[in-house]
Amino acid sequence: MDRRALCAQGMSVAYDGVEALRDVHLDLSPGSFLAVRGPSGSGKSTLLWALAGLVPLRSGSVSLGDVAVTGPDQASRPRIALMPQGNGLVGTLTARENVYVAAVASGLAPKEADHRSGEALHRLGLEDVGEHLIEELSGGQQQRAALARALATNPAVLLADEPTSELDSANRERVIAALRDESDRGAVVVMTTNDPVAAEQADVVLHIHEGELTGTLP
Repeated sequence: MDRRALCAQGMSVAYDGVEALRDVHLDLSPGSFLAVRGPSGSGKSTLLWALAGLVPLRSGSVSLGDVAVTGPDQASRPRIALMPQGNGLVGTLTARENVYVAAVASGLAPKEADHRSGEALHRLGLEDVGEHLIEELSGGQQQRAALARALATNPAVLLADEPTSELDSANRERVIAALRDESDRGAVVVMTTNDPVAAEQADVVLHIHEGELTGTLP
């Protein structure tokens, strides 16, 4: 795993002239597990997309170690996995195919990608529905499949947008345990959430309101 710090310096994002993020500074060391809380529309999703290099910055920069995180092309960026709030799964593929395709796209050989796909689905309790089409899964199962897709790429940075929003308590614990395992293995993990129970499991909780991030990192 790529063990480098994720750093945002003066990161700002604007949509149609309206600031969605304002002068965000973050310095997250390998193994960090950060939760970001805030109301709907506060900038939580934009924060993750900006850290992933998937939206243009109005100002500032994002880097992983000495490598800039820029551009929409996954191949041009360090190994960063984003689990979007809408899941972003391909409905015409099975859960396992969604995970496998992402693993291959991350650069894994087909055999290793197949192994990691099965492992990720198992970690999230989806081994019995891996061959089901996405549209056949419940909302909570789709959410876990989206996280499995991110896990299978063996990311250096894992960005999870509201990963427990549709889950019961048992599956919430399963998801948080998977995120914790990733940070223990050296990944930088950033989770946005409105779930106070989930947030308590992170090492640090920051708050965002109207694009401004507040709180203190250790």
